[in-house]
Amino acid sequence: MDTPREALSTILPVAGWPDDRAVSVAFTGGSDPVLPTPFRIGVAGAATVAAAGLAADELWRVRGGRPQNVAVDLRQATAALRSGTYMKLGDGELSTARHGFMGVYPSKDGRWSYLHCNFPNHRAAALSVLGVREDQDREALARAVKTWTAAELEEAIVAAKGAGGKVRTKAEWAKHPQCAAIAQLPPSAGRAPRRRTITASISAPEASRIEVKLAASIVVSRSAMRHSSELLAKASIASVVRMAMRVRC
Repeated sequence: MDTPREALSTILPVAGWPDDRAVSVAFTGGSDPVLPTPFRIGVAGAATVAAAGLAADELWRVRGGRPQNVAVDLRQATAALRSGTYMKLGDGELSTARHGFMGVYPSKDGRWSYLHCNFPNHRAAALSVLGVREDQDREALARAVKTWTAAELEEAIVAAKGAGGKVRTKAEWAKHPQCAAIAQLPPSAGRAPRRRTITASISAPEASRIEVKLAASIVVSRSAMRHSSELLAKASIASVVRMAMRVRC
């Protein structure tokens, strides 16, 4: 999908809405790439924000409001996906630096292994598998990774409840059993098997904020058992946002 409108058209039917509602959204801000990545995160981010905007408009109309116009700037939507990078604490700055151990390392079979070491529990799992101490340096970690094949290290880290894995090409991922399992699931299925990547952390800041707010609102409305049409609208929004979080462009 090359444009946010195309991505949005795949999201809306999940909520039972016609895909032609995407035509009503005004997209600005150009297109990908916005950030240095091969993935179309600008397209996915803008489509996600647009879906939430259309859903909020639906809720507003159910409550008796006038139809609203939805407009999304792709560059701003992309920035929202990594909002932690731009956070400030008062007049000061918040560190967004990664842990020194985090990154990709060559393995003994000529491939590459990715180690996610920003969270203490993930770092501890990787270090325990590799036999490296916290006070050692990145070079020591690289030497330890070099004694494993990428696939074997992936399995060992996952078994230790860590995060990371073998770096795969798109073609290799397409043949992976987890990719095949995800492809056979309907878009709105509950908890889908997660592929062993950390891409969820890209979408979490924006999509999770939307879904948490809606989920809290839905609980209140259900307990009050008021405005059944409003409930249906909110349920549709939650469905749209869940789908938007899983858009793959």
